[in-house]
Amino acid sequence: MTNLPNQILLKGIQPPELFTGTVDQDASSWLQDIEDMFDAAGIKKDKRRKMIPVFLGGDVKKWYSTRQYHPDYDLFTKELLETFNTSSQQLKLATKLMNHRQGLTGTVPCW
Repeated sequence: MTNLPNQILLKGIQPPELFTGTVDQDASSWLQDIEDMFDAAGIKKDKRRKMIPVFLGGDVKKWYSTRQYHPDYDLFTKELLETFNTSSQQLKLATKLMNHRQGLTGTVPCW
């Protein structure tokens, strides 16, 4: 098996930006992007957790390096989301949803 960077390059997959945990980053969206990339590259679930640190930066990288994790990817992603899906991000998303209006030409799926 080739390593992840080679698989990404060979398949022309654009890796997501580093997750640094800043207020403008949404942990759920970032995680979905990472999982989409892993799926496209054919990376099995049992290998994903060991590859995640490559895509972390800033405070999230520090958080990751100071913790001991179970190798289970689902448990890791749950803890990541619990730690970095802040209440301010949730409030921002709820406000965006509450203020969203369907325009005259907007379709239901776009709404």
